[in-house]
Amino acid sequence: MSEATARRRLREPDVRNRLAELRHSTLASAADRLAALPLGAALMLGIVMDDDRVPASVRVRVAYAILSRVVPIRGAAVVEERLARVEAAIDAQEAARGQSRFRAV
Repeated sequence: MSEATARRRLREPDVRNRLAELRHSTLASAADRLAALPLGAALMLGIVMDDDRVPASVRVRVAYAILSRVVPIRGAAVVEERLARVEAAIDAQEAARGQSRFRAV
């Protein structure tokens, strides 16, 4: 396909929409893969920390790395949980009034 044809096709709404869908799908897939990595990293840190063959200084650094990240991660989880409860309460109030916070603009 020539560049001119490609540019002309990109002006077509259906082609632009399909391209946007493909980009979104690709980014979502990459995000899902990245989201799975911390669990593997945490497992690896646990293995290194528990391995007596690993020098003590390395195991101490691993333990510190784990501990220094647990508090912020736990804090984010608590905030997310609280936000979900607030959003549910707002949704319930708006449902009782026949409204929705997701209005068409």
